[in-house]
Amino acid sequence: MSATGEPLRQARDRERGLLLSDRLNPLFVRDLQQSFAGRGFVAALFLALLAMMVVASIALDFEGEARGPRALGIVLFALGLMVDVVVPLQAFQATRQEMHGGTSDQLLLSSLTPAAIVRGKLLAAALKILLWTSLFSPLVALTWLLRGLSVAQVGIALVVAIASGLVVSAVGVVLGTLTVFRRVATLVNVGAALMLTGGGFGMALGLSGMTFAWTRFGGGLGDLLAVLFALLVSTVVLMALCILVAQSQFTHPHENRSTGFRLFLPVATLLIWGLGIALADKGDWDEALLGSTLFLLAVGSIFFLFAATEERRLSPRVRMQVPQSPGAAMWVSLLLPGGGRGLLWCMAMVILLALGPELLAAVLKVKLDAGLTSAVEITAVYAVLYAALGTFVRQRLPAGPSGSWWARLIVIGVVVLGSVASSLMLAMAPGFPQWNPLQIVNPVWTIVAYADGKADSAMMCIVVPLAFLLLGCAGTLAEGVSEVTQASTERRPHAA
Repeated sequence: MSATGEPLRQARDRERGLLLSDRLNPLFVRDLQQSFAGRGFVAALFLALLAMMVVASIALDFEGEARGPRALGIVLFALGLMVDVVVPLQAFQATRQEMHGGTSDQLLLSSLTPAAIVRGKLLAAALKILLWTSLFSPLVALTWLLRGLSVAQVGIALVVAIASGLVVSAVGVVLGTLTVFRRVATLVNVGAALMLTGGGFGMALGLSGMTFAWTRFGGGLGDLLAVLFALLVSTVVLMALCILVAQSQFTHPHENRSTGFRLFLPVATLLIWGLGIALADKGDWDEALLGSTLFLLAVGSIFFLFAATEERRLSPRVRMQVPQSPGAAMWVSLLLPGGGRGLLWCMAMVILLALGPELLAAVLKVKLDAGLTSAVEITAVYAVLYAALGTFVRQRLPAGPSGSWWARLIVIGVVVLGSVASSLMLAMAPGFPQWNPLQIVNPVWTIVAYADGKADSAMMCIVVPLAFLLLGCAGTLAEGVSEVTQASTERRPHAA
């Protein structure tokens, strides 16, 4: 007993004696070491200190009540350049190096998971953002001493700066993972550099202008905290989406990449509805619910298109993850990969988005706006139409990732070219403001006309082709459910 317990005690002692760096995410530690040991960090630190001296000298020259807000605006602009431009570009470059030369494949051979790789990148970016924020904190405190600002406004300004840096850094990590597509790697590199630089510069200008908006803000501290809460929820939602996208690029193609996205949209929907009810006045609940639903349907259409154009069959690895219980297998079937299951999930999500505002309005005893309700209804039908078109096109293309991407491009081409052709036709026609059935290829025009009561026949014109598309996809829909049932049966102990 003692002979066996002694090696165990020694192993526990060695584990307790591990350095802190050995317990942390290895990519987090490595990225920090490379960033702080490079010459770029020293140059950036020197430029930041020089900028702080210049900003401090400019801030002290202001006079009057606007002295503090103007000084804080300049400080936030300088801080924004570091956390919204420099750090995201570093995150993009670090992720691009992982995707280049097969480094990511070697990382996945270790104990690291795709989620751990993405977390390491984001943790390194977060620590750099905190470093630059702490470096500029004395200047931020100086702006409060110049009067014109409250402690809450100064503290919230720092929180907003950190949140903006985290979001842009997460976007940088996502763009870095997209360089795995070698045919468009150069385009991604150039586009990412322009996007991160321009977007970060815009964020920095937004942080600078935020202080002037605060000085004219009529609400109290409670309203300011409500805005901060909405901003933090939005930051969490955007970062969760970026993590899912980046993680999917590190995941093997035969692994399950779909469940996270299919869970994300309903969770984000409930969060946004709850946020709209919590922040809006009771008289504006109807506009908050319907407006957020229109936004969710527009963004969700991207999710629907990707889900409906996936491969039809489960990969061997995912088949081994299907629950053995028939009931559990049926419940999770909509969350598993596959074009048929993806289209069923799209239809379920559209029903939730279309009926959710009406159910909430009935519970809250609020009357919904008729025009916005009509816009939600026809937008939901359009979402299912394009998802069904994606499945219909995908099942006629060969298997493989290229078939899925071609199906997505074809659907996007139908939407864009149809909208352009319809707009040109209307511009050249004498009855330009009128709506006719040929304009169903222009979703924006039709949704606006239907919501205004000028296109009462639009719903029927869209439902008819939708019914034919669903009939054409009936085999894929049935196969999507039966495949999960079959995989569940094969996994039961008595199947052998």
